[in-house]
Amino acid sequence: MELTAATIATRLNKKLIDELKCRIDKVYFWTDSTTVLRYISNDATRFKTFVANRVSVIREATSVDQWNYISSKENPSDVASRGCSVKTLMNDNNWFKGPSFLQDDQSTWPSGKIPNNLDQDEISDSEIKRVVTVTVERESPIDKLVKHYSNWKCLVRAVALLRQCVRWCRNKLTSFTLTVENLEEAKSCIVKHEQLKFLGEIVEVCEQNNQEHKAKLLRSINVSKLDPYVANGVLRIGGRLRRADIYIKRRWRQVQYLTDIFWKRWIHEYLPCLQERQKWLYPKRNVEIGDIVLVIDSNIRNSWALARVISVITDKGGLSRIATVKTKSGILQRPISKLCLVLECDEKL
Repeated sequence: MELTAATIATRLNKKLIDELKCRIDKVYFWTDSTTVLRYISNDATRFKTFVANRVSVIREATSVDQWNYISSKENPSDVASRGCSVKTLMNDNNWFKGPSFLQDDQSTWPSGKIPNNLDQDEISDSEIKRVVTVTVERESPIDKLVKHYSNWKCLVRAVALLRQCVRWCRNKLTSFTLTVENLEEAKSCIVKHEQLKFLGEIVEVCEQNNQEHKAKLLRSINVSKLDPYVANGVLRIGGRLRRADIYIKRRWRQVQYLTDIFWKRWIHEYLPCLQERQKWLYPKRNVEIGDIVLVIDSNIRNSWALARVISVITDKGGLSRIATVKTKSGILQRPISKLCLVLECDEKL
């Protein structure tokens, strides 16, 4: 009700100024409602529609410093709102002349300062819109992928594709084909991300140049015995585990070297025995439909495809020259020299 009265006072003031056609230096508004005064003076709190619309009308037509507080005892409008007899009303000077202090010098008027903000009583006001502040922690793309994939290979491939997509968007890529290097980069990216997320303090300490200060900090977080260090941005463990890792790498290189030697000798010494040349020696059996063969591929080691011959092309002499074979991944056409007979079709029974 008080807010509606303040709105009516604002509109009435505008109407009087328009009609009186005389100079008015300043207009003062008085109300005994501290709630209304706080509504008018507030710039931060958002109100519901009813209050917001009326406060907007008041703020557009008046300024905050025009509004003042008066006690209910001195407020002449309280006489009518509380109700009284005609006789009492006729003898009430406050009703007809207003508060007595208005006839005195302005410096003697009561301080009508408006409170700057809403107090605890007004905080529970149903007309105030509740503002809820929500802090959102931004989740990185890698975190989302880690939550989505439970398979390591799928996660690595997804991160690799994401990195390729970023490169493509920056016009630094023309193809999305993944290479071994792309997958290795993705693995390193995942490890770095998780280490910074959960072991960021240790990574930061290990990257310091001052070894004495570094050792002191590592002792303070109880990881000095692990002798951690950072290599290519990845946190690693030193000490015995590091030496064991170096030993394993050396053994792996030896195994790879011996495997390479075996494979080269197998290709050059044993494989030719399986591929006897027919036209320079005695006639041998042709490759026929139904034969089981190995498809020779010098670019692949230890994993030649097993296939079945489904058709052959012969020369004028009736000797097989080219064969069409079916593997588990598709149909290929290869020269006879690139096929190694494993099982003849008449031997399968």
